[in-house]
Amino acid sequence: MTREPLIAALAALILVACIVWLMLASPAPIVVPGAGRSGGPLAIAALQSPALGGFEQYDVNADNPFVPWQDRMPSSGKPAGGSIWLPPHPEPGVPKPVPQPLQLPPAVPGGGDAPRVIGFVRGGDLAAGLQVVLPGRPAGRMLVGERVGRWTLQSIEASSIAVFADESGRRYRLLIAAP
Repeated sequence: MTREPLIAALAALILVACIVWLMLASPAPIVVPGAGRSGGPLAIAALQSPALGGFEQYDVNADNPFVPWQDRMPSSGKPAGGSIWLPPHPEPGVPKPVPQPLQLPPAVPGGGDAPRVIGFVRGGDLAAGLQVVLPGRPAGRMLVGERVGRWTLQSIEASSIAVFADESGRRYRLLIAAP
């Protein structure tokens, strides 16, 4: 016999014993102490609003939202104090400044003669290189570490950025783009 039916039978026996015990036991009643208040029934409290002073000190007019509408409108039906028409304020005499359109210089990386990178190439020894076009020259290959004109290809980053350096050592990060 496996253990599972034995454990189930034992659990059922314990459950039946608990139910029989609850039915036969007569527990003592739970005594709840009375409320902590002694005395008669509660009196119903009535709320009363505080007395307001006279309205002589306030500006009672048709626009005061804190005065009841019966007090704002006299018996004639016209607003107390009459209505006054005010013309709209004229525009100030100072002309509004017109911003000039933003003119940015052309974005030419590398001082205007930077190589334009148009693709990848592999050298004979499987070295990574780029297909570049230098201004005034035909398209050519450049391997990492090679120098053409004043430009040296230093590295290729993240398969999309070519890092060049000029003769002063300044580094330029150029996007590798399709032709």
